[in-house]
Amino acid sequence: AASVSSSGAVTGGFFVLSFDPTLGLAKDAVRMVPGAAGVPPGLVGPDALLGGSIAAAGDLDGDGVPGDLLVGAPGANSSAGKVVVMLLDITPASTQVVGTTSWGLGTFPGAAAEVWGPPGSDTGAGTTPVPLIAASPVSLQPGDAFGAAVAMLGNASTAFGTSWLRLAAVGAPGRAAKGAVFLLTLDCVMPGVGTPGEAPLLVRVVELRPTAEH
Repeated sequence: AASVSSSGAVTGGFFVLSFDPTLGLAKDAVRMVPGAAGVPPGLVGPDALLGGSIAAAGDLDGDGVPGDLLVGAPGANSSAGKVVVMLLDITPASTQVVGTTSWGLGTFPGAAAEVWGPPGSDTGAGTTPVPLIAASPVSLQPGDAFGAAVAMLGNASTAFGTSWLRLAAVGAPGRAAKGAVFLLTLDCVMPGVGTPGEAPLLVRVVELRPTAEH
């Protein structure tokens, strides 16, 4: 859903629908755009395409409300792209964004990214991906379209202390000519154990991309 800022720039947006479980019908639709429903006005810039991809992320901040979202904005920063975590508070009366964090240009953890590719030949020999560049900072480039696709990877999680690690996948179809997928490891508050309301931390990035021969 397009959102036009005061300057006339299109930033993007989306709707969150609430359903009546008895009737199976939508009973409410909340428009999520910068400056509305708790979404910060300056969350994304012009032509960001916020809402270009969306993934239901469950409970990322340990508040017991399994309605948090990963939202792609592949047009942000000259189409380098961005992914936004939106922490939602959902009640019968309203749906509001109560917290956000985002990753894109300059917001990946330093020197925590690895670039991996497939086995070195198409002969079928070997099944383990091989490292292409190990432990180098991620530098998104204009046109990467990071956030064009987002997904939470099921139950791929590990619990420790008051938090747990969860994995998300983010597509960047414009990266390095053939595209890439980023695996993000998120350190999330464990419901009922940690301090609720804290946004997840990005603690590791792995970039998967084809080699020149694939």
